[in-house]
Amino acid sequence: MKAALIVAAVFIALGAVWIFGGRQIVLALDSIATADHAAPVSAPLIVAGSGWLNVGETPLQLARDGEASTVSIDTETGAPVVLHTEGGSFTLGSAQQTEGARAGPYDVAVVPDPGDTVTYAVTHSIMAWPTPLDLNFMTGNSPSWKRNVYYTLAWHKQSGGELKLVWRYEQWFYDDWASATMIETGSTGLIRADIRPAS
Repeated sequence: MKAALIVAAVFIALGAVWIFGGRQIVLALDSIATADHAAPVSAPLIVAGSGWLNVGETPLQLARDGEASTVSIDTETGAPVVLHTEGGSFTLGSAQQTEGARAGPYDVAVVPDPGDTVTYAVTHSIMAWPTPLDLNFMTGNSPSWKRNVYYTLAWHKQSGGELKLVWRYEQWFYDDWASATMIETGSTGLIRADIRPAS
């Protein structure tokens, strides 16, 4: 009887840890490995706007949610498109005016310089964390699980310079996984912006 109570207490404790600390556990696991996810585009068209970078059909913030952006993009007509971070600047390529209903007056399509290699990957957490305490009093429909989705844009110049941008958004599970656009203040959005100059 005593052993059964100990086992029950252990399972209850583990369940509480998973419910209340699942998100942090998943973030730690994400730093080790993530699972492949279908990328929306194989050869990305990069559209630079005010505070955003659209990769294909995916709009990505140039800051963590709720924080001031430390990344900016110069899109002056006739000049190279340059991305600036606290760690330096990186020339993406040349600008072309965008067209279509989604294009804003300050959006440009970025054409990589000759010899550039641009890759785009979408991955997600191998594990999800449970959210039994999430309540939605408006609709009554709350996600039962959540996981992180990562968008990674890597830009390599022929000269050896490299740019790596990583975004993280939350994906919520209802009857299926919803679009990975949910935000968490100070946690999601652009989480990494690294520039390595040409050697």
